[in-house]
Amino acid sequence: MVNLFSSEVINFLNECGQNSQEKIAIEITTNKIEGNNFIFLLYPYNSYTETLLENSNAKKKSLHIFEDLWRTRTEIYKNKIQSILGSNQTIAARACQIVKLDKINADAFFNKNHLHQSTTAGHKYGLIYKNKLVAAISFSKSRVMTDGQIYYRSYELIRFSNQLGYTVTGGLNKLLKHFIEEKNVQHLMTYIDLNWGDGKAFLDFGFKENGQVLEIESYVDPSTHQRSKENNLASNQQLLKVPHLGSKKLILDLRNY
Repeated sequence: MVNLFSSEVINFLNECGQNSQEKIAIEITTNKIEGNNFIFLLYPYNSYTETLLENSNAKKKSLHIFEDLWRTRTEIYKNKIQSILGSNQTIAARACQIVKLDKINADAFFNKNHLHQSTTAGHKYGLIYKNKLVAAISFSKSRVMTDGQIYYRSYELIRFSNQLGYTVTGGLNKLLKHFIEEKNVQHLMTYIDLNWGDGKAFLDFGFKENGQVLEIESYVDPSTHQRSKENNLASNQQLLKVPHLGSKKLILDLRNY
């Protein structure tokens, strides 16, 4: 039986599929929606206690869609789906201008366009196309790290996102190269949310995998769709534990030994 959440996702995919080269086949019984090059895995509230579904074909992109985030970040999920299906408006990064962003503009952009919204960052940049901000990236301030007795400075890439409805081809590469050159970056790290993607764009740029990090447990109230790090099941039997694949740590090491 398909619930309202699953029906909404399936209907949206069918709408997108009408304007896409992708062929979509729906497997309702397993909460899987599969196409030529992708697999969408659906998690209605009644499946949160179950094991995460697997992508049975490693060659296909996968996206885990959770009911609480679909309710609170609907447009971001829809944009991700459109991007996977190739139905977003495409802009070449070479046609964009790089600008520095202040906290107000960066926060506003990420709160609207990034699944995890904005967070504290030391350096923020954007891509402007026809006077419109179409992509943004943020980094931490440098931190002193050590390999034994060798000290070096490392930055963390914290957020990257395109504007909803757009895919900036080469945008990530252009912003990364600019930051590396401007700050003379020798070491850079980031984390990939495995529920959201596989980090292929970062790996193509030259990042290397450096282990996996277990996600901090979080819980959701299905009546409000709000997540929390606190487990108050003793006082609120409505909270559900959110399943998560964890995150993958990636490293870009440009040091000359």
